[in-house]
Amino acid sequence: ATSVKVRTNEEGKFRIQGLRPDTYQIRVKSSGHVELIKQDIAVRENVPNDVGALRLSAGGTVRGVVFDPRRNTITSIHVTLTSDVRGRNELPRTYKAKTDSTGAFVFPNVAAGPYLISAQDPNAGLDGDFGDLIQDPKRNMARRIVVNEGQEVKYDLKL
Repeated sequence: ATSVKVRTNEEGKFRIQGLRPDTYQIRVKSSGHVELIKQDIAVRENVPNDVGALRLSAGGTVRGVVFDPRRNTITSIHVTLTSDVRGRNELPRTYKAKTDSTGAFVFPNVAAGPYLISAQDPNAGLDGDFGDLIQDPKRNMARRIVVNEGQEVKYDLKL
């Protein structure tokens, strides 16, 4: 895989040179914005390629607290937010956070769309790097939530 990092100029324009003919993807990262991923960019030899204007968004925010059965907060729990791309032609997005000293977690700048949220206790005793999956108590799977542009979603996880 080819990986090239470039910065935009004052006008927000960028140029990538020296690519071999192939199909590429572009990832645009900027603090305070959702990472933009543009796929299937065909590059041909000696032919300029303009990907057009790429628009960044601020996305939404997902926050919550992880509780035990007695409603005590739990610290140092790994929370994962994964885009639910079933039936959609896009790459999945995964965001990771760890609960703080108050049991709280936050995912800023989340791309709009449906997600599955779950949490893992890294000290739960399963083999490898995986711990017990903390899931929505009403279902035997990670909880599905929807994030909209500019929205804050509050969702607490319980053991």
